[in-house]
Amino acid sequence: MSKNIKENWRAIEAVEAEIRKIKDDPEAGFNAGSLFFGERKFMIMCKYRKKTKKGYTDKYYDLPVMARYCPFTGKKLYEDEQ
Repeated sequence: MSKNIKENWRAIEAVEAEIRKIKDDPEAGFNAGSLFFGERKFMIMCKYRKKTKKGYTDKYYDLPVMARYCPFTGKKLYEDEQ
């Protein structure tokens, strides 16, 4: 289990606020509509294709991967709880 480090989320929240303003969408943001596990988690979407007998699909799928550090500041986003 991990707990968010609130002060380290400021850069992410500032970028989201700018995106909301530019796009005029009050719900715009990183991982909008994704699952939250108690507290909000910052997920980076990894693209992949499914393997078939003849190679790979043309369609790409999203695989969410939880980011442990802020991509803007490099600061740790979570405290590990015991």
